[in-house]
Amino acid sequence: MKNLYGLHLVVLACLALSGCAQAQEEEEGAQEHVATSTPAKRCEEGALSLTFINVQTFAAESLRTAEITGQIDTPHPNYDYRLTMDDTLSESDRLHGTLELYVKNPDQMHIQVITPLSVSGTVKVPQAAKEVVIKVEKPFSWGPKQYTGSLAGSLEDKQSLCLQAVSE
Repeated sequence: MKNLYGLHLVVLACLALSGCAQAQEEEEGAQEHVATSTPAKRCEEGALSLTFINVQTFAAESLRTAEITGQIDTPHPNYDYRLTMDDTLSESDRLHGTLELYVKNPDQMHIQVITPLSVSGTVKVPQAAKEVVIKVEKPFSWGPKQYTGSLAGSLEDKQSLCLQAVSE
């Protein structure tokens, strides 16, 4: 009986090991697949990334969908943001937007330590846009005043763009 019980444990261990080996092979295959896919454009620290999203439509559209992501430093962790973009272009074919930083709970006490705030939002960019300018409104004096990026060339050829921070 003891031998039968021991044999049962050996069989279970073998099955578990073969399942682990198969899972490891599948994981390695997935890692190889990820490594061969095209990496997204990385922006330097302090810049915002504008990445266009391919959306299937039945008719041609005058707007492209894009995601803006990045980080901006704030004086403490109690900050939040609002990202808004204008509906129309300026006379110089610039798309203007505003990144407003504000204190979430102004009556709450908070430690004063520089804290990165992650920014993420989906926006619509007109096909005719030649430049993107996002003004930063904040209650403190340091850090970027705006982010800018040029959309020179065909917007349909662009996959991503780095919006560089401008400090005055």
